[in-house]
Amino acid sequence: MSDRIDLQALAERESEQVEWKEAVADEQDVVKTLVAFANDRANLGGGLVVCGARESRDGAGFARVELVGMGSADCKRVEGKVLAICRDQVSPPLAPRVEELNTEDPARRILVFVMPQTGRAHQLRLRNGETHHHIRVARTTQQARNGLLLDLLTLRGEREPWDRRPCGSASIADLDLVALRDTLQRLGRFDPQAGIEPHLSDEQTIHALVPSLCVREPLSGALRPRNFAILLFGRDISGSSRVPVPISPSTRDRIGLSRTPSATSWQAPCWSKHGGSWSCWTSRHTQPLTRPIGRCRMR
Repeated sequence: MSDRIDLQALAERESEQVEWKEAVADEQDVVKTLVAFANDRANLGGGLVVCGARESRDGAGFARVELVGMGSADCKRVEGKVLAICRDQVSPPLAPRVEELNTEDPARRILVFVMPQTGRAHQLRLRNGETHHHIRVARTTQQARNGLLLDLLTLRGEREPWDRRPCGSASIADLDLVALRDTLQRLGRFDPQAGIEPHLSDEQTIHALVPSLCVREPLSGALRPRNFAILLFGRDISGSSRVPVPISPSTRDRIGLSRTPSATSWQAPCWSKHGGSWSCWTSRHTQPLTRPIGRCRMR
């Protein structure tokens, strides 16, 4: 038994960091799990794929692992094909560590692929030509879709966080220059000789830990405020000092919205700007319902 990998201990505490496989009929399934461990959306450090381990149930119905091992030919086949797929069909390529562990039968061994987190977002090209990212969800390997994929790409730096992206519908004219000047003065970054113009570029920053307020679009080269700049210094161009913030119904209860007993309207927070500062107030919005949604919680 390897000093670095104690399979008996792993078998007693099966977790989302370990995948057990008795016989490997499709090496691509092993690579999907290795990609998920490398992506490591849960930041657990990676994981192991153990080939030659049979999962069963004990008398109480709990999972139990038997280390049955694989023959020499199967070990060579699985190792060779898995490493080839990791090299040729995964982008960026993967290079998992491989270990062979002894069993009670000298003719059979356990094949272990060790895949640490890489800090990158890896994707696998399948046989049908499609390319997908994979992640671990509890103890299963799944394709990353929609919000989970966006979370993974943002976590691994493949996609810029929302607050740092340019606001495509805004321009410099949408910034409240007075509020920006006051903030620069409080931070000790305002130069009366230069004014605030240097800070309305894609180079100057207002703080060492904050990116520039504006950024240029890659194709057009247009200078746009970042989303966080609009949130902090955006002017109210609607003529009203109160700007409702749209919130999806799925997040209503989680962030503290409330609905009437008839469930035909809800309370939504809105933002009000007074003298360069923002405050929160409540506005009632009504929408038609296409189906009953059950008992509502009053706040």
